[in-house]
Amino acid sequence: MCQFIEERLPIPDWVNHTQYLQDIYLKVAPNYTGQVTVPVLYDKQSQKIINNESRQIMRIFDVEFGELATQKIDLYPCAPQHKIAQTDDAIYRAFCSSYLMF
Repeated sequence: MCQFIEERLPIPDWVNHTQYLQDIYLKVAPNYTGQVTVPVLYDKQSQKIINNESRQIMRIFDVEFGELATQKIDLYPCAPQHKIAQTDDAIYRAFCSSYLMF
């Protein structure tokens, strides 16, 4: 079970006041029976999970929210995108084949 614990995470869940990440998945989709995974990009205004795939979240922060940043940080630079994708795919395959359930 993936639990929000202040000692292990820098910020507890102050938005939804839940103890487990599963609670947020079930809040968004009460009949959800799939895996509970991290990272999670959650929109507190719409109360929806926007994404839970790290490469896509990096792109969203870089491209979609880039104009909101006070400093320019390139989280998904053009030149190494192919290498980033290959590395991420290799890690994803190895990690997900071990299959973690929370």
